[in-house]
Amino acid sequence: MGVRRLISLISILLLSCAYFNTFYNAKTYFNAAEREYKKEGKLTPKIRQNYNKVIEKCSKILEFYPRSKYVDDAVFLTALSYKRLGERVKAEKKFKELFEFFPESKYIPMAHLEYAGLLLDQERFDEALEELNRAEKMGQKRESALLKVKLFVAMGKYGEALENIKTLLNDKLKEEEKRELLLLGAEAALKKKDYEMAKYYLGMLLHSNLRPSERFKTRLLLIGILESENKLEEALQSTETQEYETASEEYRILGIKKAEILAKKGDIKGAKKVLRAIAEERIRDTSIARAKLMLASLLEKEDSLEKALEIYNSLKTSRYYFIQREAMTKKNALEELLRLKNDTLNVDKFRLGEIYLFQLERPEDAYRVYQEIVNESQDEEERAKALYAMLLIAKHYLNNNILADSLLNTLREHYKDTYYGREAIRKFESAEK
Repeated sequence: MGVRRLISLISILLLSCAYFNTFYNAKTYFNAAEREYKKEGKLTPKIRQNYNKVIEKCSKILEFYPRSKYVDDAVFLTALSYKRLGERVKAEKKFKELFEFFPESKYIPMAHLEYAGLLLDQERFDEALEELNRAEKMGQKRESALLKVKLFVAMGKYGEALENIKTLLNDKLKEEEKRELLLLGAEAALKKKDYEMAKYYLGMLLHSNLRPSERFKTRLLLIGILESENKLEEALQSTETQEYETASEEYRILGIKKAEILAKKGDIKGAKKVLRAIAEERIRDTSIARAKLMLASLLEKEDSLEKALEIYNSLKTSRYYFIQREAMTKKNALEELLRLKNDTLNVDKFRLGEIYLFQLERPEDAYRVYQEIVNESQDEEERAKALYAMLLIAKHYLNNNILADSLLNTLREHYKDTYYGREAIRKFESAEK
C-alpha cells in the first residue's frame, strides 16, 4: 500500500509539474510578445510567433488539464493572443467563454476592458461602451477612461474626446498613456478642423521620447494637417522617405497617402501607378487591401466599372472585415449600376442617382443624372423631384450655395404647386428665416 501510495503521489506531482511548466511557458511567451508589441507598436514575425506559441501551450492546458487552477488563465491568455493577432472571431469566443464559465476569475475586469477594445475595432460602439462601463465599475477606471477617448474619436464625437483628454492630461499618467492621449487629441482636433490645437498636441508629442510606431503616427497626422490646409506640395514631399524599407508596412501606408494627395492634385495616373505597385505585392496585410480598394475607387470614378468590379470581387474574401464590407457594398452597387445602364428601355434614373450619391459617393454624377431627368421628363412631379434632389446635392454635398439658391428659385417660381416644390419652400425658406 505504501509503494502504491508513493507511486500515486509521484504521478500527481509529475502531472502538476507538467501543467505548471506548460502554463509557465505560455506566460513566458506571452510576456515576451507583449513587451515587443508595446515596443514596436505592430506585429512582427517574432511577435506573431510568440502569440501563436501562447495559443498552442494554452490549448494543451485546456485539453489535457481541464480541472487545473490555470484554466481561466489559459482562456484569458488565448483570448488576448487571438486579439493581438487580429483573429477577432476566435478572440470573442474565448472572451465569452471566460465570462460564462469563470465569472469569479481575477481576469474578468481586465477581460471586459480588452473585450471593449475588440468591439471598438469592429465599430460595435454601443457594445464597447457597455463593456467599458462594466470594467469601470470593476475598478478599471483610468484604463476605461483612456479607452473611452479612443471610442469617442472613432464615433466622431471629437468634442467629447477633446474634453476628456484635457481632463485626463491633468492626472498622473504613465508616459505611454500620455503619448497615446496626445496622438488621439491631435487626431480629434484635426477631424474637428481645429488645426492650431492639432499642432499644439503634435508639438507636445515631438518633445517626447517617441517609439517608432508613435513617430510614424505623428508623421501621418502632420501630413493630414498640411492636406487640410491645402499645402499639397508640402504634404506630398512629406510622404517621400528613405527611412523605411520598401517591403515595410510603413512604406506602403505612406505610398497610399501619396496616392491620395496625387488624386487631390488631379494626377490620377500618378495615383494609380503608386497604388498598383502596392497592390501587386505578394503578401497579405491591411495596407495592400486598402491600396486595392482605393485603386478600384479611382477606376470606378473614371467609369472603368468592369475593372473596378474585378478588384472589388477580389476583396470579397479579405480577412479585414471593414475592407471586405466596403468592397462588397461597392460591388453590389456597381453590379446594379451596370444593370441599370444596360437596360436602356426601362432605366430607373432616380435609382441610378441614388446609387451614385449614397453608395458610390459620387455627388457630381448623381447631380448629372437628376439634371437629365429634368431635361427629358414630361412629368412635372418627376422634374420637381429631380430638382429637389439637385438642390440637396448642391447644398449638402457640393457646398455650392449659389447653385442651391438658383435651384430653390426655380422650384419656387415654376413648381410651387408640386409636392417637392412645396417641400423645398417649406424646408429651405424656413431655414433661411
